[in-house]
Amino acid sequence: MGSGTFIVSLEVLVKDGRAATRSKVFGWRLFYWQLSNKSKGVPMCKGKGFLMIVMAVSCVFCVTAFLYGFDEKQVQTLKKTNNCKKCDLSSAKLNNLDLSYADLSSANLTGADLTNTVLFGANLAKANLSGANLTGVNLFEANLSGADISKANLTKVYLDQATWTDGKRCKVGSVGGCK
Repeated sequence: MGSGTFIVSLEVLVKDGRAATRSKVFGWRLFYWQLSNKSKGVPMCKGKGFLMIVMAVSCVFCVTAFLYGFDEKQVQTLKKTNNCKKCDLSSAKLNNLDLSYADLSSANLTGADLTNTVLFGANLAKANLSGANLTGVNLFEANLSGADISKANLTKVYLDQATWTDGKRCKVGSVGGCK
């Protein structure tokens, strides 16, 4: 799942229950139904309705942990071996690392933070870098052929002699884009 919004909808059928409000929970939208006891004018906090709301909130936290993206073990493997083909490193913090000659071919780096990382000669062929922060990254002689760089931040990215997404070789002095 990309950087979209995960929506959990819980419908509680109670004789006098009505939809009331929605709230944000850690950036994820959770629509919930407020249960009220009209005769007393106080929220209902017992019975099946309350239990179902507690279960729905618990599910949101479980699902957000699952959808967090990368596995820390894969990050550690990358740091140790410089090899992480087809890894899911989406939203990973990989800034200020030296990943020279790393093999990240077909890796999912969607939304990853690679600020000031050295990827000299790295293989990023067919990698998904959409929405990634590549500010100040050194991609000298890196292979980006077939990579998805849509919505990636390419500010001050050094691309001297890199192979661009279309297979074209970037000229010396290419900064922020392939020339």
